[in-house]
Amino acid sequence: MTKPLNSQGELPPSQHQTLSVFDHHYLDFDGLPYVHNTRQRIRALAPMTHLPYRFDTGAVHVEMEAGGEAGPLYVVREGIHAVDIKLTEPLRPGDETELEYSTLFDYSEAPSPLFRRVIGSRIMEKLDIHVVFDGRQLPTGVWQSEWDDYAPDSPITQEAPAHLTPFEAGDPGDMEEVYLSQENVSNRVIGFRWEWLGQA
Repeated sequence: MTKPLNSQGELPPSQHQTLSVFDHHYLDFDGLPYVHNTRQRIRALAPMTHLPYRFDTGAVHVEMEAGGEAGPLYVVREGIHAVDIKLTEPLRPGDETELEYSTLFDYSEAPSPLFRRVIGSRIMEKLDIHVVFDGRQLPTGVWQSEWDDYAPDSPITQEAPAHLTPFEAGDPGDMEEVYLSQENVSNRVIGFRWEWLGQA
């Protein structure tokens, strides 16, 4: 299923502002992402019944915990897939709601070793990102990074080493994480990249 772009070949303008996002991105013993948990608070800028959720892979399944119901997967454009989340209650301009959902991955081969989130021109009041690694397969290096764009070959504009710490929700030694928390951010593509032992 493919949804058309507008006449300029661009995605239609967003009908909402994301006020806060709390991401937990989990990797398994093989170093593959297996689930991504998100808690997201939004404010409607126009009448809304659905929220588009976009990602850069088709090897996913979305399960809702609160706030709506996920529709079928479709192709937005080459390399970008999405589901439309039908909101539990329609929103009027200015209304706010919170959604909780999990993205389950089924990769047949390893994706690029990174996680990043796009923040548009509207200010996001709170952003938290946790990338959680299985303690039996830890990366040899992790960097908190920013990219020029979301395209696969987009250059990194700045980065700094990040340090693994025990993941508090797990048993000691089971999992380790890198974590960032920022407030009032906009116009950023931010996240983490990492390297595995033997990676060139």
